[in-house]
Amino acid sequence: MPIGPTAIFSPDPALIESYTHIDHEDVSNITKPRDNLILYKDIPYSQYLGEWQFHPNRIGAYLAATKISPELIRIATKVLEHCVELPNGGLALYYPATIRAARLQVNEPIYSAMSQAQLLAGYTKLALDDPKSGGAAVDWRDVAARLATAMMFPFEQGGVCVDGNVLLETPNFRACPEFILNGWLDALLHLDDYARLFPTREVGDFYRRNLDALCELLPVFDDENARLSLYSDLCPYEFRVHFNEAMKTMVPRVTVEYLPVDSRRAAYCIEDLWLASDTPRNCIYENKIVKCRSSYMDLALSASSSYEIRIHVAADCRNISFDPGSFDARSTVPNPTLKTRSVLPETNYDGTLTTFRINPVQQRLLAGCPTNFLKKGQNFYHMYHVVALYELALTSSMPAQRKVLTDMAARWHAYTLGAAQDRGRGTFFEPDIFTKKIARFRADGHQHSFDELRRNAVRSA
Repeated sequence: MPIGPTAIFSPDPALIESYTHIDHEDVSNITKPRDNLILYKDIPYSQYLGEWQFHPNRIGAYLAATKISPELIRIATKVLEHCVELPNGGLALYYPATIRAARLQVNEPIYSAMSQAQLLAGYTKLALDDPKSGGAAVDWRDVAARLATAMMFPFEQGGVCVDGNVLLETPNFRACPEFILNGWLDALLHLDDYARLFPTREVGDFYRRNLDALCELLPVFDDENARLSLYSDLCPYEFRVHFNEAMKTMVPRVTVEYLPVDSRRAAYCIEDLWLASDTPRNCIYENKIVKCRSSYMDLALSASSSYEIRIHVAADCRNISFDPGSFDARSTVPNPTLKTRSVLPETNYDGTLTTFRINPVQQRLLAGCPTNFLKKGQNFYHMYHVVALYELALTSSMPAQRKVLTDMAARWHAYTLGAAQDRGRGTFFEPDIFTKKIARFRADGHQHSFDELRRNAVRSA
């Protein structure tokens, strides 16, 4: 199916712009409850990467972790004014363009399944704590239902759901889907709370399909050599197409197909790859034609373990080359190795096209970097994965599924035990930090230590 900016639903940019900035001179509408939080016109703004930001995930966390009060009801009502109604009836809160995280530098406005789920937790908690809606003309339970509906909106239409069973933390409509593990896990924890507290068949089935898919895909995120989990199943790469004859004028048309490794998943097609010069924002995760010279053309494409890449170039081409990449303790994308591999055409030039086919796994490309990059000097994501898997195991009614989740959690926890002797992987956050953090921001969090969580999850398996 086609992907790209013309194929998707997109909100009014003026709405997003309306909440992007704080007017710091408008002091009558600003309060600062704590150092890292500003309420501007009853909207929470947080410090993120050194700037005050309208951050949907942080807003959802504020709603979920704050005790019920008239002020909280007023803030929750105000946030809804900035939500967008999607074609499927869902409500989505979009990220502003000012957040400088690499995956949020995309050219189209996006919302996130992770932030939607955190908002879902906040409004689910309101529906529990304020069932009469505080006298306001807002039905919190209806709001929660519509936030959940937005999580089901298909990726290829502008949403965050792939094939009805994978949730995307940061959708990118100029590339194949990237399955980011921590965002998917976090979204499922909140979705399960909502499905249990306000059960419907649609949401229950949606949750179970996601959990089934997660259990099938978990081995993809295991890097035994690095002794770490992967952050995601995808890395951005540059590929160089070499021409047999010099290109004198036009840039040749390029069509990119992403062919699923699992035949049950959809294929995606970028019918006419964009020029980098035609995209206002330079996002390293977006696919594009980086440059074209007389003898070669450079393409930015996605290497994913879930998809093979077929590339059709409207030119007579000799081969396609690339650096396989490596990683270290600071890598979030592949580091150059100064080595080159090349692939010959799958189909030679027929007077119209040359076709290449690349299997990222067979070519030993990095289809996702290990979680060895650090937060505050420690490995954050790997230990979060461990705790979240144990938490999710408690949600499943299927012994075989619980065993898959707890076995991988135990495997990844074992990876951390020798970390003190392996400085390249850094040190890991203590798991109890995450059991408390996860419970704090859930609508129905469980208070337990990591050891208690692990025992309960393994016993249930």
